[in-house]
Amino acid sequence: MLTFYQFNLLPLDIKASYTFENGVYLDNREEDKFGFDLYSVDRFFVEVSYSKESNQVVQFKSFKSTAPLEPYLRQIKLVSLLRKS
Repeated sequence: MLTFYQFNLLPLDIKASYTFENGVYLDNREEDKFGFDLYSVDRFFVEVSYSKESNQVVQFKSFKSTAPLEPYLRQIKLVSLLRKS
């Protein structure tokens, strides 16, 4: 298990391997020319940014606070969740 700070020191290719092998996929969103996949990794979150045009990863953004989760939370439809219960 890596700490948040250890993860941030890793090169991009190792961040990719660690995220995809150890992370739990949570959600996806899109904006303009980029897509974003959200993962829970150990005790923090990782947002993987990729170009929709080339389908290439361009950034791994890690965070511990909940504020960056807001764009994902806006996508949740509470009505559909209520119907399932």
